[in-house]
Amino acid sequence: MLKIKKSNIDHKFIVFDTNNFKRHTHVSSKYIAKVIKGNVENNRIPRTKNIGLLYSHLRVSSHKPYMNKLINRINQLQDMKNNLQL
Repeated sequence: MLKIKKSNIDHKFIVFDTNNFKRHTHVSSKYIAKVIKGNVENNRIPRTKNIGLLYSHLRVSSHKPYMNKLINRINQLQDMKNNLQL
């Protein structure tokens, strides 16, 4: 189960797994924290092209098939980025 907590240090938000705090990520807005929490809990792959946001999803997930889908999405985006730079 994921929870959202406001950080006292940098005024950002932390999304974390209540069973394992090693699975956590820091985000700048509460809205993004809610999106990450909802996506991960419902195993939804985000449509974003922001690789950092996808890594945030990956950091808080413990569901292996979902994590594999996220990794595939990240690899697709990195390949697209590399092809554009050529």
